[in-house]
Amino acid sequence: MLLACGSAALALLLACVGFAWHSVDTLCDAKGRQLRDRAEIIAFQAGPALALRDAERGRQLLESLQADTTMIEARLYGNDRKTLATWGEQQSITAPVYSTKGYRFIGFSEVEAVRNVVVGSQRLGTIYLRANTSDLQQRLVDFAWIVGYVFVLAMLVVVLFATRLQRAISRPITELTKVAQEISINADYTIRVDGTAHAELKTLQDAFNHMLDRVQASEAAIQQAQNGLEDRVIARTQELSKEIRRRQEAQVELETAKEAAEAANRAKTEFLANMSHEIRTPLNGIMGFTEVLKNEETEISSEDRQDYLATIYRSGAQLVELINDILDVSKIEAGRFELDRVTCSPQQIITEVVSVLRVQAKEKGLQLEYKLASELPELIQSDPGRLRQLLMNLVGNAIKFTAEGTIRIVAGMIPSTPDQLQIEVSDTGIGIPREKLEVIFDPFSQADSSVTRRFGGTGLGLAISRKITEALGGRLTVQSEVGVGSVFRATIDTGSVIGQALIRTPDNSVPASASGHQSNIRFPGNRILIVDDGETNRKLIQLVLRRAGAEVSTASDGLQAIHITEEKKPELILMDMQMPVMDGYSATRELRSKGFKRPIIALTAHAMKGDEEKCLQAGCSGYLTKPVDSPQLLEIIARELNAIDGGTVVAPPVESSYSDASDTDAIYSTLPMDDDEFREIVVDFVDRMRDKLLEMRSVQSGNSFQRLAQLAHWLKGTGGTAGFAPLLIAAGKLEGAALAGNSAECSRHLSEIEQIAERIVVPRSAVR
Repeated sequence: MLLACGSAALALLLACVGFAWHSVDTLCDAKGRQLRDRAEIIAFQAGPALALRDAERGRQLLESLQADTTMIEARLYGNDRKTLATWGEQQSITAPVYSTKGYRFIGFSEVEAVRNVVVGSQRLGTIYLRANTSDLQQRLVDFAWIVGYVFVLAMLVVVLFATRLQRAISRPITELTKVAQEISINADYTIRVDGTAHAELKTLQDAFNHMLDRVQASEAAIQQAQNGLEDRVIARTQELSKEIRRRQEAQVELETAKEAAEAANRAKTEFLANMSHEIRTPLNGIMGFTEVLKNEETEISSEDRQDYLATIYRSGAQLVELINDILDVSKIEAGRFELDRVTCSPQQIITEVVSVLRVQAKEKGLQLEYKLASELPELIQSDPGRLRQLLMNLVGNAIKFTAEGTIRIVAGMIPSTPDQLQIEVSDTGIGIPREKLEVIFDPFSQADSSVTRRFGGTGLGLAISRKITEALGGRLTVQSEVGVGSVFRATIDTGSVIGQALIRTPDNSVPASASGHQSNIRFPGNRILIVDDGETNRKLIQLVLRRAGAEVSTASDGLQAIHITEEKKPELILMDMQMPVMDGYSATRELRSKGFKRPIIALTAHAMKGDEEKCLQAGCSGYLTKPVDSPQLLEIIARELNAIDGGTVVAPPVESSYSDASDTDAIYSTLPMDDDEFREIVVDFVDRMRDKLLEMRSVQSGNSFQRLAQLAHWLKGTGGTAGFAPLLIAAGKLEGAALAGNSAECSRHLSEIEQIAERIVVPRSAVR
């Protein structure tokens, strides 16, 4: 009933409000139009009074309005807006306000009208009327009473109708409620509701009866399920017995896994102990000799100081090697072991490894040999860095575990698989027990703990090597006999080698950078541009390339390089990356944007991580660090030009007759001083260096760190190129201190450079 009555009351209320709003608006409009019409009549009659300016006549005309009890005020204005006549209650005299309707309500209590007095086509003045709305308010009150009577009467009708409707709805619901109460008390689901209702209530009764049918069926199903519960309990008990057996088996597996984990943990613990020893040994050397060098009270000779610094450097290099092994293992375990497959020369990589490790083998009295088992392709598709790391690990491992005899490297293609290269490293060392042949490839493991105590090492090298061979598309195996020696065989995927030139004899030579040899590589007629702001660098590289038969042009900054490139059309550019006016990065990008497709090899004294990527992103096709190693430079240029022109010839190296001076206190250039042209370059550098040192001391005193860093950078690149390695190290330290703005460190490193400069000797003739 509340729902029905409330809905009806809301509808009636909305209807009454709407009707009242419309009625009020209509009555107000009628009141305004009534006053406007009266104003028009007065305006028509007031024409003579305004024309004659007869105020008395105008007043009489306005007094005729007093018969209307709603009128409050009337005023008659001339064209000059002056009042001619007034009647009624006077308010403050203001100009009449015109309205588009001709009338205007003031609140709800008053209404005013303004009309112009026009005779013919001439406007003579204005009539203003103001009246109250008392008659309108009375009509609205009467209207409100009528609406109230209608609303009450309508609600009575609604209540009577809702009462009859309530009986038709509530009776079936009451019956349904009684049946539900009876079922809940007696739990008798056979009772049903008689379907005497209509429409929705009939649907409700049918749904209730259907629900009772479902409940009754569920009761029967429950009874049936209860009867079969015992069988299911027996079956479940059997399943639990099987589950217990499975868990017991899993427990055994867990125990086995636990034992394996404990074994791995013991291996890692042993590794950490070994690593602690391996790290502390070079750290002790670094800390001990650094403390000696720091102690200002201890007098140290120049020879001892250089020996201490060399020891510190070797210890640091050993630490770097340890850290690199650990990082490689972490990358392997994290699945981030990446390869960079490019075209490379296996012959060159093997030769480099032999060159680097031959000195180490010689120190132990071992012979390091290299030969070919079959013809070797000149170029393959592989990762040269990882292949070099693999060979360094295997050969270094052989040297470490061999006390006397020979280390032999044998390389060749596998006949049955033409795209597989096999490299065999054999030694005459201590050998490996048969049961340990696979253990040695596990991380942190060696044949036994005594190996670590006798020979050192972390047990990571062979594990890394096996992962490298697998990543390179091959495998690493070993054969060994205790007391006789070991043979490690590594195979790698070479990619297609069809059409590649074949190498029939191995190259057992040592590169010039390691032994003082100079490669005889020729570039007959090739045009090469050298771009470097260091005059010594330009002269030395120009001399080396000119002797190799190249046509050489030079530039001292990037802007000159662009102009010379457009004029000379060089086949290869050697680009210094740090130069005034325009640096090498900008010059390379500009040349590439102009369509220069030939090789551009970056030359930089920076060798930090990311510098090579920065040069390659700028458009360089190669990367070399200063000081420039002449044979390495020639080999890279030969490789770049050969890739384009196919005409480079690489001959076996020829030994130079130059060797170090016997005076250990003096510092000699590693360049061949028996060659007049090389000697002239070194002499010129030494003269320029002494002038630069005076400038360095001047700018250091004035704390001009930026200029000092530039001078140190020049000395680092040019001094190393001129063959004075001690200058390279000291200048690098000075550059770092200048960039950091450390005045005290700058002064100390500059003093060190000055001491090195005093020890530099340029012999008058070749030292033999």
